[in-house]
Amino acid sequence: ANLISKSADCLPPELRRSLSIGHQRQRQVLELGAGCGLPSLVCACRGAQVVATDSADSLPHLRRSIDANASSADQTKTSIEVATLDWANPNKELLLGRDWLAVIGADLFFDPAASATLFDSTLRPLLQSRPGLVCAFVYKRRGLAGEAEFLDRLRQAAGDGRLEWSSEELQPMPEFADPSQHRLVTVRSKGCG
Repeated sequence: ANLISKSADCLPPELRRSLSIGHQRQRQVLELGAGCGLPSLVCACRGAQVVATDSADSLPHLRRSIDANASSADQTKTSIEVATLDWANPNKELLLGRDWLAVIGADLFFDPAASATLFDSTLRPLLQSRPGLVCAFVYKRRGLAGEAEFLDRLRQAAGDGRLEWSSEELQPMPEFADPSQHRLVTVRSKGCG
């Protein structure tokens, strides 16, 4: 629980405020490539209704992790739904059928083709359909081609003025053995189109 609490510091301040003081719309958060679901657990602990998504073959591990780490006493377990999401062919009802407050993800940018698919088929439709949507992605800087591909696509999309984004270095958490550089990329949609 202490690690989950400290991990909340990696969320952008705007998202932390929205999750802690509430928001006009229901506080729904979509996690992409959830893996073990730590960011989903952090958001659920802060009061969000979360959908943690990953590939079909990763779901059993994700469900076990959520079940093992979520506390039913504080309703965290019931605040997290687990679902399959294929970035190349995303479920449009899941992706666009909810009023997301935020989209989050951690360490998603490995492969250039997957990063391109993530941005073009999953993230771009979300940003285009939800003015004001906040997306927050934390990743360990490894110099991989997938990082460059994702950031290049973000820069190109920002060029039309419909979204704004920033990237900042995070302070390492002493709980991790490898305190190498981590970055937070925050994206906000400005309008439909």
